[in-house]
Amino acid sequence: MSPSFTSDKRERISNLLISSGASLFGRFGMKKTTIEQIAAASGIAKGSFYAFYPSKEHLYIAVLKFTRSRIASEITLPILTSSKTPDISLSRIIKQGLTFADAFPELADYFDPVVSKELVQIAREMNFDPEELVPVPDFNMIEDYWHDRGFEISIAPDRLSHAVETIIFLAFQKDRPGKSEKTLSHYTDGTSLLIELSGIGLAGYVCC
Repeated sequence: MSPSFTSDKRERISNLLISSGASLFGRFGMKKTTIEQIAAASGIAKGSFYAFYPSKEHLYIAVLKFTRSRIASEITLPILTSSKTPDISLSRIIKQGLTFADAFPELADYFDPVVSKELVQIAREMNFDPEELVPVPDFNMIEDYWHDRGFEISIAPDRLSHAVETIIFLAFQKDRPGKSEKTLSHYTDGTSLLIELSGIGLAGYVCC
């Protein structure tokens, strides 16, 4: 029989599961993290975990959604509000993408092709758009922000998303076994130039 919780307690435990899951996934990876570890870190019994999620993969999807919202509130919005033009904001957002491997280690499993394929399948079974799991800034929000300020970005948000996703992917590869030690994030001068040029080129904006 599933345990019953008050709405307040359920919300508190749900938040704990997401924060504990993010921490453990970041330290050990999703596959090596156990439900027992997640439950213990959240202060609940293992059986109670299943009152919230049918599997740790489902919890990982919730962690991805939460981390994506953190990227929007903690990174994207502050950059937008402190940038004068779209190219400046995009350059800064791209540069921040290179720090995601350190800032959000729980995202590493998303860039594992085997795990990612499994997550996409689960998301579809939940009637959830897998594109909303992609751990990148919300470029629809960025486009709307600049539109409201008289700028039109000519590159479609999904193309911007894929470009930055690639940069974030490269940042996560630097410590993977069997990978070259030199990745995009190691070429400091070249990366700085790429960021500047990409910001200008990807923005492709015109002022109304």
